[in-house]
Amino acid sequence: MTIEELDQVERQVRDALVALDSKWPEMPGSDSAWTRAVKDAVGGVGEKHGFLVCAAESRFAENGEWLYDLTWLKVEDKKRIVVDIPLALESEWTPDDEMMFDFQKLVVSKAQLRVMVFWAESDRAADQLLTGFIDQVRRFQGSRSGDRYLFVYYVGDDRPLQSKSHVYR
Repeated sequence: MTIEELDQVERQVRDALVALDSKWPEMPGSDSAWTRAVKDAVGGVGEKHGFLVCAAESRFAENGEWLYDLTWLKVEDKKRIVVDIPLALESEWTPDDEMMFDFQKLVVSKAQLRVMVFWAESDRAADQLLTGFIDQVRRFQGSRSGDRYLFVYYVGDDRPLQSKSHVYR
């Protein structure tokens, strides 16, 4: 995808998650329900672009999970030869060491857009997580100029969805 196409996809992913956020009062409160809803929303964007969407425990479950919580694959022919990974997504609702582990999976990904969806208990905690994520990108020797990240996150229990983009330079 071109940079313009990536910008558009990033906006579409963010918009899909904002639309999901507006349905928050109607949603079941469990982490698994939210994870499924995130996968369905972001997967729907990938499906509209014609990508193979892989995400277990979602409406795309028949495609299986492919390394990440959700992956968009560009494939050739019936043998499913992978020619590109337009998007990889991880989500984590418990701020612990597992959150950084999940993010590190994105850091080593060759996906064109890497999306991390998470929850933090306060603005300070969210800032610390974002700083840690960006520091991990900076310190990873495999990071390349132009690597794109979209962080989509909730702070507290009743705050609106927030997002931040990061492009490694």
